[in-house]
Amino acid sequence: WFDSGDGLGTCTINNNFSKKTIISYYKNEINNPQSLSENAIFSLFEDSMHDIWIGTMSNGVNLLSFRGKKFNVLSKQIESTNSVTSNLINCIYEEEKYLWIGTESGLDRYDKQNKTYKHFIHNNNDPQSLKSNSIYVIKKISNGALWIGTWAGGINIYDYQKENFSHLYPNGKNTLNNENVFSIVQDNQNNIWIGTIGGGVNKYNLKTKTFQYYKKNKKNPNSIKTDFINDILVTKDDKTFIANYHFLEEYDKKTNGFKAYSISDSSSPTSPYNYINAIFEDSKQNLWVATDNGLEYFNRKQKTFTSYFKSNKSTNNAIAAIEEDAKGNLWLSSNYGIIRFINGINLPKNPEFHRFTQTDGIAGNESKKRAIFRNKSGILYIGSSQGLSYFNPDSISLNHSIPKIVITDFKLLTTSPNEFATYKPLAINPNAITAVDLTYQNSNFIIDFAALNYLHSENNLYKYQLEGYDSDWIDVGNQTASTTRKIRRLNP
Repeated sequence: WFDSGDGLGTCTINNNFSKKTIISYYKNEINNPQSLSENAIFSLFEDSMHDIWIGTMSNGVNLLSFRGKKFNVLSKQIESTNSVTSNLINCIYEEEKYLWIGTESGLDRYDKQNKTYKHFIHNNNDPQSLKSNSIYVIKKISNGALWIGTWAGGINIYDYQKENFSHLYPNGKNTLNNENVFSIVQDNQNNIWIGTIGGGVNKYNLKTKTFQYYKKNKKNPNSIKTDFINDILVTKDDKTFIANYHFLEEYDKKTNGFKAYSISDSSSPTSPYNYINAIFEDSKQNLWVATDNGLEYFNRKQKTFTSYFKSNKSTNNAIAAIEEDAKGNLWLSSNYGIIRFINGINLPKNPEFHRFTQTDGIAGNESKKRAIFRNKSGILYIGSSQGLSYFNPDSISLNHSIPKIVITDFKLLTTSPNEFATYKPLAINPNAITAVDLTYQNSNFIIDFAALNYLHSENNLYKYQLEGYDSDWIDVGNQTASTTRKIRRLNP
């Protein structure tokens, strides 16, 4: 590692002279908050964890660690057109040449070869532009057309040659009956199932170019429960499921109707906690339901739900979307980060979950509903309210390095043990002594502690135990030296 005079440099010297020496540089990038804060470097230090500390001339200390999670982020860059137009990412689709990103401010097309963005937005003076800038679903259908579902703009069909759009919009007979589209999926009979917010389900046949509508009908028990459709799934065996606000519904070809299933709990089936956001089928044909109350597995044979990751009084585990990786883990985007469900496709009896948040490097903690996509290489894209995260699931490992624990302070009670109690620290460094002898009068004290780990230290979890007094370890979560741990008063 060396100061290049204009940033940080690293030189990899290979003892095998047949290979070239590799020199690379780290510099400040105006639109990248995770880059070097300044190019003028005054000092370098490598710690026991092999993290590199960089002291700059006037912009503080930087920490470079290769132990961090390998999440990548795309976000709106100030004063640059070569970025996404908005950090509100609603949907993602990738094809060979382009990455398509649907936002609340239009449709972005990223050219992977040229590394450039093209932006498509609504233009009142151009009837072949997008009808709405709020993009909620991007789907390429069997005839090669790219369908874009919007809020208040119906479906916009992209023309690759002309780079403009034709539209399916509620403006007459035999057309879309609602302008708000959240879901587009194709079945094996060349039907396009379209989920709308307010118009129920629209089914469009590609051969006949005709629409069929499924709406709520109180006189028909086989009709859908509501006209507000969040998601539609066609399974590998060509079964169609729809997710409305409170029910999972299965299409019956024989009756041309639907059978509804509710997620039963102590509350009403229409409780807001049963709100269904998305549905997903894994590689073993297990059906998963993302709800505002957690993750549910739907047994298709028994027609029952099993909760795998449920909210409780202290934690809200609202799930926004679901995807699978190459190893059979399920990835859940949520209202607080991204969650990995280890071996989820095998329905483990003792499920294991790992949560990753902004402190681990993802774009934002609040994920957008259904904003998830896995490409042919296994890369996952997840949209949030603060940008787009993308990563290779195989590269996301946990930090198993156990940091050294130190006692940062030891304080004795000097007054009566009440809410106005005063504690006085020892006059010496607590780490410089091996023992402290206390009289029964000093049975009330506080110990401050910290773990010497500077990489996402808020993720460190602590337990303590006073031997001879506590029968078990006391779990204090991620409390650090800034929060004291008070030992209860001991008997003389």
